[in-house]
Amino acid sequence: MLAALAQGPSRLSGLPQAADTEFLFSALQGLGMRARQDGDSWEILGGMAGPPSSAHPLDMGESATNLRFMLALCAVAGWDTRLQVQTSLAHRPQEALLSWLQARKVAAVFAPDLPGFSVAGSGLHGPEIWDPPVGMTSQLASGLLLAAPLAGGAYLQLPTEFSSAGYFAMTVAWARAFRGKDAVQRTSTGWLLSSALGKGQDFLLPADASAASFFLARSLRTGQPVRFERGWDPLHPETLFFSWLQEENLLAQTGDGIWQPTETTPNESLSFDLAPCPDCGPALAVVAALLPHGIRVHGVARLRGKESDRRQGMLDLVHALGGEAKEEEEDMLWLHGQPSSDRSPHPVGSPSKPFPTQGDHRLAMAAGIAGLEPDLPQVVEKSFRGFWGELGVDPLSSSKPDSCDPS
Repeated sequence: MLAALAQGPSRLSGLPQAADTEFLFSALQGLGMRARQDGDSWEILGGMAGPPSSAHPLDMGESATNLRFMLALCAVAGWDTRLQVQTSLAHRPQEALLSWLQARKVAAVFAPDLPGFSVAGSGLHGPEIWDPPVGMTSQLASGLLLAAPLAGGAYLQLPTEFSSAGYFAMTVAWARAFRGKDAVQRTSTGWLLSSALGKGQDFLLPADASAASFFLARSLRTGQPVRFERGWDPLHPETLFFSWLQEENLLAQTGDGIWQPTETTPNESLSFDLAPCPDCGPALAVVAALLPHGIRVHGVARLRGKESDRRQGMLDLVHALGGEAKEEEEDMLWLHGQPSSDRSPHPVGSPSKPFPTQGDHRLAMAAGIAGLEPDLPQVVEKSFRGFWGELGVDPLSSSKPDSCDPS
């Protein structure tokens, strides 16, 4: 979105090979973005002007991020659009976001015939104060920040703490890279956003830290080191999980992108707050199943609103791996392995009874790193088309890999 709105061409490298990325590119092209692929990079020409009057629905696929960013963009710009989604995304909670837009005279409503959402109105005009809901997600706030120049600037008022604040911090950093530091200024109660669209940039995207979580968890399970060719953004929320693994002496970073499991087995229950980084929940469940005293996982209530009931998926994972799992509170799970647990795969999962992923790409990834067979291995393509190749396993066969080196 930054490159599409900027003045002048941009070159983007390191884009994720994922269905979500493809749906977003197609949608932005439907809004007038001009782009062409050049090897492993994309050239974005900038100056996106909006959809033609006879525009077809823009397909968001199953990506809630795409949907919420595009809701913000089209609402701010006053572009009448229809955003088509897959059925699973249509049922995820969006009411707070729609209500906020409707209160600002944007006709943003669910359209069951698509299924999806329609957006109509004259746009959000600045400068004015925007205080979007951030209780369940920061994505509308991020989308408004990206689109603010189309309103002539705005003041984004946010609480001190909110859901997935790390993703919003990444949005701020990347917006400043395109628009300059003065275009996104921090104040005591929020962010002052200018009307500057910025200039095109040569931009290398960092590695996907969410995907890295699963390879780190698998490294613990196999006892083998893992090497990453490219680093991730230190602002990414999942880096909290990586720091925790180091602080608990479960993994050590030895340099050159190499992470090495330690010989440590904690002699008491560990604790982890999942609220700031919910995507690593399934990977954390795999780790918990290795530990006899387990992990008390806080901040799990919002996982019910992900691609699946991911809270239940974490319980199912630990049970499938021979461990025990229970709900101690509405917002906390206790997940742990058996006293005899070691870090080798358990002989569970079979072609006749694969692990139920609920169609969730993160649960499929977790099943794969744990030596289970996911019932829908193809769902990983949502966020990582090359996942099974990097893992070195054919999910349709019974063979399991012996080493882990997802370079």
